[in-house]
Order: sequence, then structure tokens, then C-alpha cells
Amino acid sequence: MNKATNHRLRAVIAALLLWGVWSCKSADDEAALPQLTSVPYVSADDVRFYRRFEAEHGGIDLSATREIAIRAVCSGIFNKKLYYHPTSLRWQVNCEIVVGDYAVDCLFEPGSQVTEAQGRLQLDKLVADGTHVIAGELLGRLTLAPGNDITLLHFGVRYRPENRTECPLKYSSAEVQAQLQALAQRDHPGWQVCTIDTF
Repeated sequence: MNKATNHRLRAVIAALLLWGVWSCKSADDEAALPQLTSVPYVSADDVRFYRRFEAEHGGIDLSATREIAIRAVCSGIFNKKLYYHPTSLRWQVNCEIVVGDYAVDCLFEPGSQVTEAQGRLQLDKLVADGTHVIAGELLGRLTLAPGNDITLLHFGVRYRPENRTECPLKYSSAEVQAQLQALAQRDHPGWQVCTIDTF
């Protein structure tokens, strides 16, 4: 092999190595984004579209009038904690599915008046803290605390380093986008899932 051929071969190998590093980085970046490929409810008949995404609210609210099954909207690590809401003066369970620097928040709010014991019951009806979940798998059940008319599931996407929330539709498959939009239209004709300035 002459010197010129050897030099070209080294240049080609170097270029391939650089391309490999770049392509792996891109794939990792893609994988680190949440991919919402499932709606959180099992049946649209179980829920009503309660509140759309607004920047100051940080998520979408779905309501139910009875205990229902809730599914993971994406794959990742599931974390949960019992939380006392100081403004609403009630207990709830704050959960997140962690994907890289993002979290898909799933707040289980079993009513507007919820005791600590009722909050713990909600906590116990969910999969274990730290569980790796797959999109579409059951996370557990959203309970309805006694004396309340509705229970809420709040979900949204949050970029953790900046604690910035974004419209979940940005990270949703076309099927999930269509299902959520159909639910919003069914319950509030003319509504969009996210306010126009947030999507």
C-alpha cells in the first residue's frame, strides 16, 4: 500500500468514526425524549376531558366519577410520593415517569377533600416506586375518595433542569394526539388540547 492510499484510508476511517459518534449521539438524544404512545385511560368512556394544557397549569386534567385503571403514557422509571397540597388543603399522590432530563408528571388527585389516610390508599394502589414501566402498562388505579364527586388525573411533560412544562402533544404519537383531541372535542366542542400559544 503506497503512502497516498494509506493516508486516504486513514481519512476515511476517521470520517466513519466521527459519523458513528455523531449518529450514536443523535440516537441517544432521541431516546432521551419522552415518547407518549399510550393514553392514560383504558376507555374514553371512563373519563371526561376536564382542563386543557396552559403554561401556568402545566398539564392536562382528566376527570372520572369512579375508580378507574390508569396506564403509563410512556416508558421510563416510575416514581411516586404522597404529597400534601398546601393551597388546596388535600392529600394527593405526585408521580413521574422519568426519561432522561424529562419527566412525564402524573398527579393522582382523588378528590378536593382528601385525608392523609385516603391519600395513602391512593399511593398503595399504584406500582412500586422506582419501577421501570412500559407505555400502555397499568400503573394502578385512580381512586375516588369518599365524599367527593370527581377524581382527577393531571399529566404533562416537564423538562426537569429548568422545571419547564410543555404541551404533551409535542411528545405524543399521532394516534395519541388524535385520541386526546377527540376527547377534548367530545366534552368541550371547539377546545384544543393545548392553548394555541403553547403548542
